[in-house]
Amino acid sequence: MKPVLVHLCFDPSAGEKKPEFCTCSHHVTKRERDERLHANVAFPIKDSSGKIVQLEIVQLRISHIERPRAITKADIEAAYIAQNKNAKHRIEIYGHVGNFARI
Repeated sequence: MKPVLVHLCFDPSAGEKKPEFCTCSHHVTKRERDERLHANVAFPIKDSSGKIVQLEIVQLRISHIERPRAITKADIEAAYIAQNKNAKHRIEIYGHVGNFARI
């Protein structure tokens, strides 16, 4: 069961307010909600009294997600031929960010 509604109908970072009615229908689990909030690709929604609504989030639009620098041939060589741990970690993180941005 995926109880958390993901809104795409407004963008609070652009100063937009939640519309009174919307047609958003994408749902995620509470764990996915927490991951998105922690990764700063979604915002919590607050009700009129300022209390966070636990079963709704608003997804940040992809254009606002900063993309990391592309992985180059030199990065791959440093990671897997020269066994540079920092370069290898960067490639792994890049893969996670790229996959998460496609959600």
